[in-house]
Amino acid sequence: MVVTCEFDPLRDEGQTYAAALAKAGVPVQELRARGHTHLSPTMVDVVISGEPVRAQIADALRGFFSLRHASSEV
Repeated sequence: MVVTCEFDPLRDEGQTYAAALAKAGVPVQELRARGHTHLSPTMVDVVISGEPVRAQIADALRGFFSLRHASSEV
């Protein structure tokens, strides 16, 4: 998962990176946190509007690790 923020100086680079991963055949999810600045979604006690972004990141991580766990059992 590549997460960028709407008002992030690294937004364009993040989007380019996600596109390059996809072009190379790497499964990738891209999430843009609208209305956020760089790192603001991770400021748990300061920016409450980041909760949905953090939830999406957590869901993606759960999916990633459950897939890895399932494939290691084969």
